[in-house]
Amino acid sequence: MNKALPYLEKIFLIALLVGLLLSYFEIVNGGLTNISLAGLGVTFFLSAFSPLDVGSTEGEPFGFNELLGLAIVPKVLGTSSAVGIFGILFYSLDFGNNGYIRLLTIGGSTIILCALIFGYLRITETKYFKKSIIGLFKSIPILIAIYYVLFMAN
Repeated sequence: MNKALPYLEKIFLIALLVGLLLSYFEIVNGGLTNISLAGLGVTFFLSAFSPLDVGSTEGEPFGFNELLGLAIVPKVLGTSSAVGIFGILFYSLDFGNNGYIRLLTIGGSTIILCALIFGYLRITETKYFKKSIIGLFKSIPILIAIYYVLFMAN
């Protein structure tokens, strides 16, 4: 299943782009956008728990910074990205209440916290940093969308 997640992520991203374009040009009302947001949220959540391939680590010192960079922060970042995507989905569905604000606040603040931890890991030159930074690059557009929904869309 872990091998299929990157392909599913690309499919849902393309579907999201197509759905946003169709909504922008008022061809359809946004059903494809909502379905792709839900699928993308599930994909980000499941990919948070897939192991990183770092090769053989036998005989190498493995400290807390490596554990933080390889296991803890990528899992928290993937989960918080999924929470942020579901917040955007709930905003898009417009249930009539402001429950999405909690999801967006929790997801966005956790992404910012993970970015700060990645900055610390970069400064301390932690091993395997480049293997785990990809998740941060995936979550930056989500953080921008969260910022837009929280501060610009209302």
